Amino acid sequence: MIVADRPKRDLLAEIGESLAEWRDVVVPELVELLPNNRYAPAYAWMFSYERRLAYRIEEVISRKLIRREECLMFGENGVISEALSNAYAHGHGRSVELPIIVTCRAGRCGLLFSVRDHGSGFNVDRTLLEVRRGGQYFRLAGNGLRSIDCCADVVAVYSEGGREVTLFVPLLTTGKHKRVLTNSRSPADEEVQDV
Repeated sequence: MIVADRPKRDLLAEIGESLAEWRDVVVPELVELLPNNRYAPAYAWMFSYERRLAYRIEEVISRKLIRREECLMFGENGVISEALSNAYAHGHGRSVELPIIVTCRAGRCGLLFSVRDHGSGFNVDRTLLEVRRGGQYFRLAGNGLRSIDCCADVVAVYSEGGREVTLFVPLLTTGKHKRVLTNSRSPADEEVQDV
């Protein structure tokens, strides 16, 4: 869910004990492509980057991502995929030469991603209002913002005039505890249960 009034420092507190932090400068034309790409040719770089990002996350959290976590982040309607796609398609006009900056902070309870492009940005409040009314907001596709906003398990905050999105993605299993996500629009309504 996209929220307007949540400081990044609050999201940083949500990840729990910090495990790692890294910053990637992703230039689509320079991403080494993996075989078995599942995306359209113009987005093959994104598939390859996402696979490597998932492996890095798994190394940091010392376990495989469960299917639900992977689906929250990657692939059709995954929030990281949508943020990367929006930066590439809308922010950079599908220019393969322009860098997309991806920062990740991994913690015991979740992941905090920032995806930043170098485009002209957009009016987040006005566009979000249009999205929530069911309107079309970009001439090209236009599902990314809607997908991010509809995901109750993820908190998203736009900044820098729409050029950066920060995403909190919960880890659904943490140590001997299991996070139980509700269909609520608020991550605060989660329960933590012993397993």
